[in-house]
Amino acid sequence: MTLSRFLFAVFVVAGCGQQQTVDEPVVVASVDGLSITEDYFQQTYVDYLISAGTNDTPAARYAHLDNLIDIALLSREAVAVGLDRDSSMLAMRERERKKALGGAFFDRAFLQTLPELTEAEERRAFLLSKEQRIVRQLFYRNGAAAAAAYARIFGGKSFLEEARDTYGLTAIDSSAGLLGVVKYYQLEAAFAEAAFSLPVDSISRPIRTRYGYHILRVDDIIRTPLVTESEFQTARGGIASKYRLHLRMREGDAFVRNFMEARKIVVDPDGIALLARAIKELENSVEPQAVEVQPQLEMAVLNLSDIYDNLQPSTPLATYTFEGEEHVFTAADYHFWLPDLPFQEASLRTAASVGRALRNEIFGNAGASLSQAEKEVAEIEVENAMRLKLSGSMRTLLRSESDAAPTEQELRDAFDRSGFGRTKRYEATYWTIPFASKEEAESAAAQIRSRPSVARSLPGFEEHERVDLNQRQDLFRPLTAAVLGEVAVTGDGTNMWYAFSVEQRRELSTDFEDVRDQFEQAIRPLVPEYRLIKQLRSRATIEVDTQAFESLMG
Repeated sequence: MTLSRFLFAVFVVAGCGQQQTVDEPVVVASVDGLSITEDYFQQTYVDYLISAGTNDTPAARYAHLDNLIDIALLSREAVAVGLDRDSSMLAMRERERKKALGGAFFDRAFLQTLPELTEAEERRAFLLSKEQRIVRQLFYRNGAAAAAAYARIFGGKSFLEEARDTYGLTAIDSSAGLLGVVKYYQLEAAFAEAAFSLPVDSISRPIRTRYGYHILRVDDIIRTPLVTESEFQTARGGIASKYRLHLRMREGDAFVRNFMEARKIVVDPDGIALLARAIKELENSVEPQAVEVQPQLEMAVLNLSDIYDNLQPSTPLATYTFEGEEHVFTAADYHFWLPDLPFQEASLRTAASVGRALRNEIFGNAGASLSQAEKEVAEIEVENAMRLKLSGSMRTLLRSESDAAPTEQELRDAFDRSGFGRTKRYEATYWTIPFASKEEAESAAAQIRSRPSVARSLPGFEEHERVDLNQRQDLFRPLTAAVLGEVAVTGDGTNMWYAFSVEQRRELSTDFEDVRDQFEQAIRPLVPEYRLIKQLRSRATIEVDTQAFESLMG
């Protein structure tokens, strides 16, 4: 892992979602009276583990709790300095409110279209709420890699051996891919159903979620020893609704299509064409700038308000009916949703992007029909989302305001907190030969195995001496896992394939002095943020229920 990637992982928190529960929430921590519940922590933590493909450890749990505390502190400070009154933040809050109301309306309306559960299904739903499982995963960004890994496991390779290769480990690690203890209703429907249908020690076929592809293994099942009939009768209504929505979410797309078709939408082709041209002009009017979205990723920073240079806000894009009245969806309505829309889709498939924004608008407006109690639940979701948005805005402000030099103690503290000194680093001497396809690489590898001297005569042969493998993220895993002296084949994730062989490899230790200058450069923009958080923590009343929190670890 490179230093920039490691620091990014240390300072960035995954998106936080709101989760309703039937039982009284267990509070694991509070920040000046603001509660961090067990469910809120578990939902955000499991999302982080699944999306990052990382392991569940006590240290990771405490780090995530610290991040949630920092988010609470920074979001409150953002309000104190008026960031919540910025026009863009006010618009963001309104979008989050409409999304929450639209989501709540969808939940209610969709549930009404589903048949009632049988008593057997209700009992299963209840028992699932009383069960926890210890799950581990292999995580892949594309289906082909997941299918190949499953084939190897089906062919006899052990799960932990595959985990070693998937995660770039040098030896089999019993904690590889561990998600720890999870609950059914914390997980996406497909992920949950696979995990909670597997017997102990069994392995799933590849499962697709919004994060990517997962192969799951269940290590253990934890069940509540005694479940009473009265407990089931008390909880069955709330649990049944959640279960119906969770298991049958795949029918949601059809519900949305039918709901939108009933709105009698008529697209204005001239308005769409004008919008497409305006977006193209907007895209071409800026220079790409480096932004901290993902490590080593560049994207265009767009001033979305410039779209009106080539488009009138009142330009009609579509008409639709809602509650018996005809409404016009304008360029101004689309502009309201644009910050939340995939910009590539807006540029290349403008009509589809308009359809996505129109759906958000209609469902958001439909949410006005919710009861006051339902709106209050949706508002909790808005506050959770805005806490994250405001803390992110505060971080951005702090990083742009100053280029303060860290003290020596701050540098050493950052080094210790990051765990970079404990990160495995490797130096290796190896050769590579690039190919356009896996078949070509494997054919060449077979040829080299039978006659090693032919390798140097093949086009593209390149020898690499004493290379720091942490600087070769594209090939880090295969180069650190390969058996010395053997010819192997790997892809780099960009449709390029390599035949390669590692001749020598050694593990490097990382002392503070080795990376001091790199650390100073990397954390310099974070110094004001670090100092402010330290100051805010010293003034805040932060309470952690250690017993309740550590009970989450099983």
